Amino acid sequence: MGLPAGLTQKDLGRPWNPPYQPGPGLDAKPVEAWAAGAGIDWVLDNDNDMLPYLFPTGTSGIDAETRTSTKYSLNVREIPLAMPFPDWNHWLPVIHPVDSIYKVTATSDALSDWNRSSYIRQYNKVASDLSQPLLVNNLLSQNRSEIISGACYQGLLADVRQFNPWYLQSDNSSTFRITSGKDLPTLDFMSSRQLFMVKLWELHQRFKLEGRGKDAFAFPGSGHDRTWFFNDWSAFGVAPHITADSQTIYPFNTQIAEKLVSTQWYQLQLTLNSGNKTAVPGIPVDWNYQSVHVANISSLTGHYQGLRLLLGEIVGMQEAAGVNAWEMCNTTAPGRFYYSPKNHIPSRAVFEPGVACVDQDYQHLDPLVWRDIAELMTKSFLLQIRERAPGAFPRKDTASNATVESANYVPTFDSSRPQCGVDDASVGGNIYRSLKTMKNIGVSPTVIDDLAAWGKAMWPLGAWDYWK
Repeated sequence: MGLPAGLTQKDLGRPWNPPYQPGPGLDAKPVEAWAAGAGIDWVLDNDNDMLPYLFPTGTSGIDAETRTSTKYSLNVREIPLAMPFPDWNHWLPVIHPVDSIYKVTATSDALSDWNRSSYIRQYNKVASDLSQPLLVNNLLSQNRSEIISGACYQGLLADVRQFNPWYLQSDNSSTFRITSGKDLPTLDFMSSRQLFMVKLWELHQRFKLEGRGKDAFAFPGSGHDRTWFFNDWSAFGVAPHITADSQTIYPFNTQIAEKLVSTQWYQLQLTLNSGNKTAVPGIPVDWNYQSVHVANISSLTGHYQGLRLLLGEIVGMQEAAGVNAWEMCNTTAPGRFYYSPKNHIPSRAVFEPGVACVDQDYQHLDPLVWRDIAELMTKSFLLQIRERAPGAFPRKDTASNATVESANYVPTFDSSRPQCGVDDASVGGNIYRSLKTMKNIGVSPTVIDDLAAWGKAMWPLGAWDYWK
């Protein structure tokens, strides 16, 4: 077989090596080898072993500040994890839609109806577009100019998105669809998402898309040169938490199995495409799911993953500070950093301690590492959030998914839950309570004072000076 220069068949992977498994040196190989991953040997024994790859020069100094800056895109492809990704056999669907008992067909000939379905028609449409190099180049150029101007992306991202699971699950006009869902104790729904994942992988390999991120995303700090061109759930949508809804069905017949496989697929999504700083809330990564499932598997197994959790929080904050940070798609609609600091601010153990008590992961880190990274992320957050004055934030008496609390809000601390704080949606309250955690872990008084000053400007009725 013809291989790219410098590659051997071994470089293209082995069945036991999980596709896209992160590891150092992966980007130095031809892009054709990315899918093979770094190999099972780069799965770390312990989460704390990630540290020299996450922060090669330590957790202080210019390089550490750069890696946590909202103006940067952290390269997760070369940061090994203490968790394997799904191997290729677990990408493959167990049940083909044609064999599903939940299929709805136009005739008695299910295979013919499948081949004529909207799902297959849309796949063929995208494949036809991608087979035209001039068209692909024009779509990539369109993407780049739109992203630079802050407009909603069209271009190649929109073209590839013409093929998506909706056509199989919800298009009532199609000759073939399936009616299985996450509430049914079967693997039909998950299998349909696995099939989509494999077909999307096929499109990227067949038309050599994975190495063309630099043609679409403005650099530096605005995206990745190696990426998938699908700004929606791909790997994320395969997770059994999404597709089986915690059903105790084979092979996810225990809570540990379901949570582990879910966090594997969520982490794979973050590696393939975390948004390239062009996404909208919830896609292609829903950061609430990402963080909580790291914490869930830690508490279930006793193998704590504070650095992997922090990795996701760093990337999440960087993604939130992309082209949709302040205005959505170059409109006057408020962007992500206005109303979602509770979802995208630094570590959940510091800023939103109530979510699944995730601070237990951080308590198993070196205390100085926890302190340093919390400090780095807080400084980065404040630089970003101060790009807009307190009066510019959309507010409501009770915060929602699109607002923060009004200036009359009075943040409090619930002393009855000193370790986990209060699990609520209040942005001001979570930040207020984080100051106590910061003091406890030794964050610089200057950083604490700076965060308290911003909180006081936002919600002046709070006792912010108490924490200084």
